[in-house]
Amino acid sequence: MRKMTENAPAPSATTPSEPGEVALVVSTMAGRLWGNKPLVKQLVELGRPTVVVNQSQAASPIVIPDEVSKAPHIEVLHSQKVGVSNSRNAGIDACVAPWCLLCDDDITLIPEGLNALDARLKNASPRVAVVSTQLMKTTSLPWRNYPDEERLLEGRKAKRAIQHINSMELVVHRHQLNDAGISFNPQFGLGAPPTSGGEEILLMNDVLEKKLAVWMLPIATRIHPEVSSGSKWNEGTAFSQGAVHRKVFRAPLRWALFPWLVLKRWATGATWKSLVAYVKGWAWASRQR
Repeated sequence: MRKMTENAPAPSATTPSEPGEVALVVSTMAGRLWGNKPLVKQLVELGRPTVVVNQSQAASPIVIPDEVSKAPHIEVLHSQKVGVSNSRNAGIDACVAPWCLLCDDDITLIPEGLNALDARLKNASPRVAVVSTQLMKTTSLPWRNYPDEERLLEGRKAKRAIQHINSMELVVHRHQLNDAGISFNPQFGLGAPPTSGGEEILLMNDVLEKKLAVWMLPIATRIHPEVSSGSKWNEGTAFSQGAVHRKVFRAPLRWALFPWLVLKRWATGATWKSLVAYVKGWAWASRQR
């Protein structure tokens, strides 16, 4: 495959991009998005089709900024369903472009990266249902070591690779997912106790199981400066990871991986409580559909 060399440019909210292959799906809770003024400014000025899903169980309505409510390319959906998986499913269903770039409410966008992504997705293989792009902490500091060349992940051999892909790296093809009957599992993700994550891995696992592919592109599209909820190993993330591993890996591989993963975590300083949580997550997932 052709080597990609796009680097992360500065996020300019005043650089409009023509609506193309990619729309934006933003998940927020209780209107927190409206406090992220740089992102709100970008959503308004970029002109890309945008769906904002606001989850709130409060009795009082959330006041939407005038510049957002008057923007013809932005649709705001209000939902009383909780959980990030429900939010993303609703946003994807309402999306009008082929590709949906997932956004939390605490990020900013890299417009030049979005334009580069548009150009690449026009030539995407019909087998590709999910694309991963690079997530940045700053304009020059990536969240993790990301491949310098594009990669196509498919088949069971890719199940280990998808464990490292963050939900804020995902761009999903709504038609491919709908046709294959794939969506985010509402039992997983923030707001879906007892888990606190893993919904992105299960979605990509379903993509691989349906003989579709995940395409990793070294194009930076989002900046997330905060500490990610899933980046720290604690009892919550341990439970979620145990549940994800149980659902992703098949027997007999799962029985070989289970003790290896527990020992690996122990060797890297995991506490007994977190290891017990991992086992509980594994056991919990074995009872789910």
